[in-house]
Amino acid sequence: MTADTNRIKRATTCVDEERSILQEEREAFRELRTFLRSQQPVNSTHSGTPTTRAVVQNRGSSAEFIEVYQRTVMGVNHYESQYGEPTEDNIAMELGTDISTVIRANTEIDPLVYQKLLLAIEECLQKRSQLLDVLISERDYLETTIQDCRRIDHQLAEIPHCRTDGVTFDKLEHQWNQLIDLENRCEQLVQSRQQFIADRRTGTLEINDYGSFNRYIYESIDTQFPVLETVLELREEIERRR
Repeated sequence: MTADTNRIKRATTCVDEERSILQEEREAFRELRTFLRSQQPVNSTHSGTPTTRAVVQNRGSSAEFIEVYQRTVMGVNHYESQYGEPTEDNIAMELGTDISTVIRANTEIDPLVYQKLLLAIEECLQKRSQLLDVLISERDYLETTIQDCRRIDHQLAEIPHCRTDGVTFDKLEHQWNQLIDLENRCEQLVQSRQQFIADRRTGTLEINDYGSFNRYIYESIDTQFPVLETVLELREEIERRR
């Protein structure tokens, strides 16, 4: 087989592993959000008439929040291998330096801090959900490309190597046109990949360009461009056959 689709298979494994990581992190932040919502401010009542003052029932302390944060967000299986940083550093990275500064004090979580924490957690959840959507699309694209490359490769194998001896002009022309068609299909795959990358919705994420995304997702394999390298390799073989 001419096309090294194993390269793209390794890429799908990278995507699957990252999806598993993000799903675990998203579930951890959901648990953290559940805890925080249990501290939600509610309106108190007096003689059946709501008052205008909001109070917090079962208000937790920042120390309690940190304990739950360590158990959930920092309790994921991959934390040490992927991050391995102290609690304060991780809170600053995920929730922001302002929140990290406030949360270090062992005080009650007042309504203002509560709202900031809730918004920060929601943002963490949103980013991971968005990135998961991107990875699902990426994996679907990789699977489709594997099948496309295999079809082209199979058709290439069925075309005899061009020889002029004893071969009619019509036969040579037919084989030539077949190779041109396969070459054009490779070019279409390249253009499709480039368009797919341009349409990728990572604008609100930190990995908002092609290079950053590929370094992030494919750093563990021998190429950051598995699709393009595979298709270009296949196209070069077709050109050699012509």
